[in-house]
Amino acid sequence: MIAQVVVNRPLRKVFDYEIPAEFLKLLKKGHRVEVNFAGVRLGGYVVGLKKESRIKSLRKIEKIIDEDHLFSSRLLTVTREVARYYLCGWGEVLEAARGVSCSGKKVKLQPDEPFHRQTVFHKKLNTTGLKDVHRKKREDTIGKTASGEFKAFLYQPSDLKDKIDFYLRLIRGILRLKRSVMLLVPEVMAADSMFKRLELICPEETVMLHSRLTQREKDYNLRLLKEQKARLVIGTRSAVFAPLSDLGLIIVDEEESELFKKPDAPKFNAQKAALIRAEVEGCPVVLSSLTPSVESYYYALKRKYIFIGEKKKAPVSSKRAVIVDLRAEEDIYGRKSLLSFTLREKIEKSLKNKKSVVLLYNRRGFSTFIRCDKCGYNAVCPKCRMNLVYHYDKKKLLCHHCNYNAEPPKLCPECKSSYVKYSGFGTEKFESVLSRLYPASKVERLDVDTARPKGRRQKILSRYNKGDIDILIGTRILSRGVDFKNTGLIGIISADTFTQTTDFRGQEKLFRFLYMIINRAVSMKEIEIVIQTHLPTHFAIEAAVKMDRAGFYERELKEREELELPPFYHFNCINLRGKNEEKLIKKIKELNKIIRQEAKNYKNLSIIEAEPVNILKQRESYRQNIILKGKKLTDIYQVINKGLKLFKKSSDIFVTVDIDSLEYF
Repeated sequence: MIAQVVVNRPLRKVFDYEIPAEFLKLLKKGHRVEVNFAGVRLGGYVVGLKKESRIKSLRKIEKIIDEDHLFSSRLLTVTREVARYYLCGWGEVLEAARGVSCSGKKVKLQPDEPFHRQTVFHKKLNTTGLKDVHRKKREDTIGKTASGEFKAFLYQPSDLKDKIDFYLRLIRGILRLKRSVMLLVPEVMAADSMFKRLELICPEETVMLHSRLTQREKDYNLRLLKEQKARLVIGTRSAVFAPLSDLGLIIVDEEESELFKKPDAPKFNAQKAALIRAEVEGCPVVLSSLTPSVESYYYALKRKYIFIGEKKKAPVSSKRAVIVDLRAEEDIYGRKSLLSFTLREKIEKSLKNKKSVVLLYNRRGFSTFIRCDKCGYNAVCPKCRMNLVYHYDKKKLLCHHCNYNAEPPKLCPECKSSYVKYSGFGTEKFESVLSRLYPASKVERLDVDTARPKGRRQKILSRYNKGDIDILIGTRILSRGVDFKNTGLIGIISADTFTQTTDFRGQEKLFRFLYMIINRAVSMKEIEIVIQTHLPTHFAIEAAVKMDRAGFYERELKEREELELPPFYHFNCINLRGKNEEKLIKKIKELNKIIRQEAKNYKNLSIIEAEPVNILKQRESYRQNIILKGKKLTDIYQVINKGLKLFKKSSDIFVTVDIDSLEYF
């Protein structure tokens, strides 16, 4: 007998190995095995079994690594299709999926184990008395497809309560059919929050899967799923490959989140992987978001997805959400400040009324730019070429890309002068400024730096929610988990940080950020919202303030069509990286020439090559992208496949393909 094996390498090939006599009765599809691959012992996965091979002399499988097979036939099909879509190795995808497959060791199920169930808040959820006829119709539509038909739905709730009510009713209906449900969320904190809300549906059959579980906890929960003792899984990106049997529904919460995209190879997106899995399993998939991605919204308009939800919502009173034109403030008062007079007045009013204040600013650190006024020296990371940021708490210069750190210079390293200037604002400096301006108030900061110790983020949020913090300053992570009940003011320090980027999704991200803040605050009658910007008439800001989702998507889609951007064109990258910059440039030019030549055979396909000056350096490696933009993904596949086949690879230059890329230059 012959085993067809794939290995964890960027190879889109299946290799034949002979099965030794002692393994014949043990080996199954989905088993992890050890093989001799090009003279190196590697772990591989058995994806097929057959009687004969065209290759006469075969190497033998050396070892069965796990007692039990890790992947069912359907999961093997799902991982194969994910690998095909993202042009990566099947073995690479299986290796990524192994994180949510049992380790292969038998785990004895003991209901009294400490990690058997997460802590539950036994608060009865009000899900009765819902009289929304449209909601009932949409639930019935999804429920009918759970019997074995694939359909994709785009659900746009009006608010958090509407979303949770919808999830509860939908999941209950699927579980009554004795089928299982998968709910994907973008991050661990969201998984914990969703677990607390949904576990009451079936407390003995709900498990979580995410990176903060220990391997033993993960193995235990996976064994429950595999043995069908749990039927509802709530998890992050890799949970899309969880070993659920008889899958009846997949929900992707916050489907637009970039956290669903794996940052390293294989670069798959769990949102797309969920669509693939639902099609293989023959079940419905619900993509859910208050502010869906522009691509998903477009697919709903084109009826590729079935749209569920309100298209418009009543506008917010302008008295509640105020847009402050920072240009006008600078002209009137002749100075630049991150705290406008309008915002300061609102802060003082809120504190006077014994209400807390939330201020959002999406830059960490104390000083974001360090330069010498005499010779022009800039403090940049030697590994990444990115600006170093001064952190006062640590008394260090830090790189926010690779975590490189250095001592802050007292004298300029280049000219030895004392004209070293620290400029720019981060949340750390903001905390210091606010503490001086409001000495009687308790000011705290919540960003990646203060949230990093385990449990620290939740402690800060808990103290704020109890009223122990008067002013809370933080980055975007602050927008999650805050209870706005005792909040009098939410201030967006600078809405411009979203548009000051090469990312064409900047406007979409700006709208989403503002909309989610305003949507959460709108039910609280006493909350005021101040949005500071140099672009007060920007359509994304105006649409968010009016809570006009349909209006924003209409305008954004029109612009993207004119500029030939997604969803009208596909953006895909071939990324090259290496330690030697000169060699990388040479290889980039070689591959670019080949790709351009191949692209000439296809219409509506163009190549965008970053200039050599734009070569990035991250973690001591130089990297650059060749971007392929085209209307048809199949044409792009052909060009990439042919181009890489003709390209003369080098052992010290690594090539990665990124389909539906979120990175560009």
